[in-house]
Amino acid sequence: MTLLLAGEDTQTIPALAWRSISQVPDPVMNVVSTLSIVIVTVALLIAASLIGLGRIARQL
Repeated sequence: MTLLLAGEDTQTIPALAWRSISQVPDPVMNVVSTLSIVIVTVALLIAASLIGLGRIARQL
């Protein structure tokens, strides 16, 4: 899907990342992936603590 959205003048981040990974292994991509996973996990934990997991469980 990403490749379909990228035109001649525009390049999406996933397309650039794939091109970077496929050409030369780079530890920067590992760092970016790890940071994105950590940021999303922390955001989910903060949201769960603010909303309350018990309230969500009762609604299910």
